[in-house]
Amino acid sequence: MGHSYSPIFRVTPLAGAQYTVDASAFSYLNVAQPLYEWLATQNQFIDKSVGVTPFGYRCRVEMMMTFFTPSANDTTFSEQLLTEAAEPLATIELSLDSGTTYREVTLESFEQKAVADKNIGVIYVSTWACKDLLNHKPAVGSGSW
Repeated sequence: MGHSYSPIFRVTPLAGAQYTVDASAFSYLNVAQPLYEWLATQNQFIDKSVGVTPFGYRCRVEMMMTFFTPSANDTTFSEQLLTEAAEPLATIELSLDSGTTYREVTLESFEQKAVADKNIGVIYVSTWACKDLLNHKPAVGSGSW
């Protein structure tokens, strides 16, 4: 059973109209994968028993794109998404299910590196973290995230 995600960003800038960036249409989107981290605190009581306070799942989406030559996809990602991610009052939402479910995200990390140590092309690796915690982890391939 195979499953692929279809990432679509919905951007609401501080000034201007809301727009979407369909990253699934990018020529060289190599990876778009959600990762879930369980968050809870564990407390040890006086009698040495243990209690857990669950908070939920933090979802992060790791994306890797390769641009072998300058392209409109590179320009869109750089000038629209990365610029808006640096703007504290802009809102960026991400959908992995073709626009059915959007979750507000922040850019947690971004790295640009050369393709195979050559002087052509770039690889973008970005991690987008959901602002809100989830109370359940969807099954892989379920179509939801």
